[in-house]
Amino acid sequence: PSTCRPYSSLQMLSSVAGGSDGIGSGGVANPGHPRVTTASGFPGMSTLIQRSNQNRLDHAGASLPKKEKPKKHRGKALLPPSLAGEGIKPKMEDCVLIAEGGEHVVNLDVSVYPPMPSRADQQDCGLPNHLVHYARNQEGFRRVLSALNLFHQFSNLPVTTRLVDLFATIAEKIQEQYHLSSASAQPLPFHERLPIQLLAFTNRGRPSGAQRTARLTTAPWSENTNLADLLNNSNEYAIPKWALTRDNHFQIFAILRRYPLEATINLSKVYLGTEDRLRPHSCIAQRVYALFGHDVDS
Repeated sequence: PSTCRPYSSLQMLSSVAGGSDGIGSGGVANPGHPRVTTASGFPGMSTLIQRSNQNRLDHAGASLPKKEKPKKHRGKALLPPSLAGEGIKPKMEDCVLIAEGGEHVVNLDVSVYPPMPSRADQQDCGLPNHLVHYARNQEGFRRVLSALNLFHQFSNLPVTTRLVDLFATIAEKIQEQYHLSSASAQPLPFHERLPIQLLAFTNRGRPSGAQRTARLTTAPWSENTNLADLLNNSNEYAIPKWALTRDNHFQIFAILRRYPLEATINLSKVYLGTEDRLRPHSCIAQRVYALFGHDVDS
């Protein structure tokens, strides 16, 4: 009779798994891990289950009522936080004050440009052939005009002030230093015989084409033109970006008619040279426009 061997669970599992080294094969059992088969016991069953699940999902999607998604309404856009006063655009009304008695007044700045040099001098000296509002060197240009007695300020001036009276007053102050000549033709009205001509912005003060600076040009005006007329003209004069200063002064521009501009001056005192002595000069206009020739597209 065969020898009885003790029961071993590992041997039994190995035999059930169908291993070749188990008890059923007559060999000695290997006390290791049982062999695991990879063959599926129900071939094709997983495919049938997936297809059945998909059919149920399709049937539910077709028969059950669909829930409408709530519509999202866009709220009002919120402005980003900013510093106090930032983003406030200047308005011409900011320069108009109300004096005692209800009269409207303004603080006025008048910049008088030197006369434009002749075409020959423009070509010889490389000077611009047009007038611009000096934006890059605005403070420097005003300083030079002040030294030349060509920048004038008026405080609390009624808006009913006529330009002809204003320019006549400025012409008297300028003639204290310069040799100005007025037109003597009798048919011309008084305001056209003054040595000062009014300037206006072109293209509503907007740069056009390759320009990056607002340009100025001579403009017609009458003996009855007053400051209120300029303040109400937002195309040529009352342009806040250019006509309103930081301290809320209304600034207008003018130009001397006759070229050349002659005076006995010290060039070093008026920032137009290094010569430190007083003597007659007739090249003032050329020196001014050459000094600021690098201002943007002047």
